[in-house]
Amino acid sequence: MFLYTSGTTGKPKGAMITHYAAVRAGWEYSVGIQASPEDIFIGILPMSHSYGCGSILIQPIVLQSTLVLMDKFDAAKAFRLIEREKITLQLGAPPHYILELNHKDRSNYDLSSLRAGLIAGMIAPEGLITRVEKEMGVYLTSFWGASEVGPGLGTMCPYPSALEIREKYIGKPIPDTQMRVVDPLTHSELPDGEIGELSLRGWHAMKGYWKNPEETRKQMVDGWIFMGDLASRENDGYYKIYGRTKDLINRGGYKIYPYELESLIIEHPHVEQVCVVATPNPVLGESICVCLIPIPGESPTLKEIREFIKDKIAPHKLPDELCIMSDFPKLSGGVQRRFNGTGSKRRESRTDSKEITEVQYD
Repeated sequence: MFLYTSGTTGKPKGAMITHYAAVRAGWEYSVGIQASPEDIFIGILPMSHSYGCGSILIQPIVLQSTLVLMDKFDAAKAFRLIEREKITLQLGAPPHYILELNHKDRSNYDLSSLRAGLIAGMIAPEGLITRVEKEMGVYLTSFWGASEVGPGLGTMCPYPSALEIREKYIGKPIPDTQMRVVDPLTHSELPDGEIGELSLRGWHAMKGYWKNPEETRKQMVDGWIFMGDLASRENDGYYKIYGRTKDLINRGGYKIYPYELESLIIEHPHVEQVCVVATPNPVLGESICVCLIPIPGESPTLKEIREFIKDKIAPHKLPDELCIMSDFPKLSGGVQRRFNGTGSKRRESRTDSKEITEVQYD
């Protein structure tokens, strides 16, 4: 099978996946939610994408489970299908669950059959997994995967795992998988707790990119795939994900991880979704821009956002700009972080960057 990358870092490339890897991947998804032939899946993921292909197309066939498909996701339509078909498993991305949690008519439907789900495609906002469990009664866990290990995954929290584990981590390496966190430049392995680039090797590693030996050599070294994802391995063997190496914001020499800010800002009562990106700054190199989708009827200001998080982070990590949006641009792998202001409803800056005459960290 050829699984094409979503193109977030260049022209899409065809990852060559073996038949064995494709079939086994479908099985490995089931381990995280203890899926069985008795389960009924709702299909809200695109099956041409790695996650949807492995978990929605292949997994139910391997298990001989029932699958109910949706051509386009709509929260109310999903509620009706869950109620009518007695859906037990929902595999989705963070926006699917956010839209369901915030839907005004959710309490009007009987969703008691829904017992578990997976969440991936982008980093789950802090507190989302807890909200889904507390408000919907659904055992939810995130995992990590990529087209290069598709249509499957590299980590998973074993079922059942404590809520605090599922909230913090993307799990442990699945069976017969080796993973390391390495320095992005030297590829030397880093100690537990340090953030670096995720690399792995195992049965699910692609055989290379179709007719693209140059890119294959860049990404595969001695059997190890270097994923371009920022992660850390903790002392207990669990992995935590922080985003892409290219997502790092370099503000006057200080490195800011977008996820750190996103996990704080999402707690603001007027914020529904958030994505932190870099914007050009002639003095500092890059500014910190918070793009957010507000709760309907609300419109937080940059000052309010800075006040909300100022006591929780270092001063140089406070955002410089705010962009209120109605939706985020997305690729099949998640949010497209290359920001050009498209779709923005309001843009707000703390200061005119052209007037900056010194490096400001406050």
